[in-house]
Amino acid sequence: MNGTALPLVMRTLRRDGAMPRVELARRLGMDRSTVTHVVNYLIGAGVVAEAGVTDASRRGGRRPVVLAIRDERLLAGGVELTAERFRAVILDNAGRLRLRTWGRNRHPNDPAAAVEAACRALMSRAVRARLVPFAVGVALPGIVDPARSLLVRSDALQVEAVSIIPRTAGAGSGRAAVPVMVDNDANCCAWGELHPAAGLEDLLCVLGRRTGDLFTVGLGLVAGGTVYRGRRFRAGEFFSVRVKPGGGPQFGLSQELLRLVPHDSSATERLTGELMESLGPLIGALDPARLVLGGELRGARDQVVRKLCSRPGLQVVSAAMDPVEVSVSRWGRDDVCAGAAGMVFEQLFACDAIDRGPLPDGITWRDAFTSVEAQ
Repeated sequence: MNGTALPLVMRTLRRDGAMPRVELARRLGMDRSTVTHVVNYLIGAGVVAEAGVTDASRRGGRRPVVLAIRDERLLAGGVELTAERFRAVILDNAGRLRLRTWGRNRHPNDPAAAVEAACRALMSRAVRARLVPFAVGVALPGIVDPARSLLVRSDALQVEAVSIIPRTAGAGSGRAAVPVMVDNDANCCAWGELHPAAGLEDLLCVLGRRTGDLFTVGLGLVAGGTVYRGRRFRAGEFFSVRVKPGGGPQFGLSQELLRLVPHDSSATERLTGELMESLGPLIGALDPARLVLGGELRGARDQVVRKLCSRPGLQVVSAAMDPVEVSVSRWGRDDVCAGAAGMVFEQLFACDAIDRGPLPDGITWRDAFTSVEAQ
């Protein structure tokens, strides 16, 4: 079995859609025998199927059989954790939500235990529904190092340097534990816009979150079709240009006013004004195709559009480039947990061999095959 050809075949079918073996071999520049061997392995593993036939060529003959990914068999879990609760979903490779659950965070002072409990709750529901994910993505508030499964720091959870167990409960008795991948919640919101959409290369995701009386904003930066985390995983940390010594951690607005966001329109108007004033230079520098609002900023799209075009500094930005499309996350309330599942898919398709992924001890195609067998 050619372990390096397998990811190439899967990426091509995912990117370009269903096609015959001969066309797959042509696009990959591989021998037809190699492609046939890989495809037969994938069909046997249950992740690819013969999905019909195409029209015959002008020279006649048998119509070629078309191959397609079995999107409904490739399932990933996604969990969003806050200090008060968790929200979780099962997502398939086509971007369809197959299961949704939520509950209270019973370990607010222990993020590692909270993640384990949320993942177990999701896996329990998933196994009963026969929707076994090959991995679970977890979105955490704060600075996260995915390569080490480490929550570096979280003001919302009031912790530092917490290791997250990179495996959770298996898909049933005697089955291997399922891999867990962690990332920042705003990054996950951005991952959600990438999966399974095609053609999105550059965007800025702005996630608004409330923890108690604290309203916070995080940024997910997508460049070249992938989320940019920064060398210390601090990319996306937001600080307003109006932050004052002794004031709030992110905004120059008073804590009394921030407590009213997003339920009070006047307070939300002032927050979006300061937010867009601060993001104007970043938008001008990055030139994203889209500005996506997530979390508790989903209802503030009209204010953001208005502020984006009204601030003096942003008028110059807007005149110098094409208008930035402003949208809300297409996942609604599931924007972060669905994004965490989307992140898992993106890591799977970044694998360059059956047993080797982009992160140490991370997700592999072998995990995907094992989960399909368990369904």
